[in-house]
Amino acid sequence: MIEILPEAYENGKDLAVMETNLPYNNFPSVCGYMWEDILSDRFYPGEPSIELEEEF
Repeated sequence: MIEILPEAYENGKDLAVMETNLPYNNFPSVCGYMWEDILSDRFYPGEPSIELEEEF
């Protein structure tokens, strides 16, 4: 499944460009996340939430 990540990322980038009218060069050329992180139910890109950490 890991081999589908580059194509899925490109498809997502196409959608983002169409929805935002931003140029392609505003988006990274490759996905910046590890496949294992993407599949994790605990993964959320960005800053960690204190509320979420207290919950677990």
